[in-house]
Amino acid sequence: MFFLVSGIHGGAGWRSELVTKESSITSQSHARRSHRSTGRNTTYDQLLNAFYETYDEANRLALSLNRLKGLNNWLENKVKDLEEELYKTNEDLEHLGLIYKNSSCSC
Repeated sequence: MFFLVSGIHGGAGWRSELVTKESSITSQSHARRSHRSTGRNTTYDQLLNAFYETYDEANRLALSLNRLKGLNNWLENKVKDLEEELYKTNEDLEHLGLIYKNSSCSC
């Protein structure tokens, strides 16, 4: 399961890449399972099936992890930008406060 967040990373290229990778993983998994021979031991087949399911899930989790790392980096940069903007705004406010204080002097 993937949760796509629009507007992050500046374009849709990473989203289509994610969907392509997910489709590729799913189709590879189905292809591996369909090539099983019927003469094998059922315990072996069960283990092989469990391995493929675990492998597929690990690949899905790796893709999800990479997407979340990218989202985390984007959010950290956004927080940094907002903190810088807040600092500059506070400086401007202090400067305007000094100007107002000096102009309203009743000398």
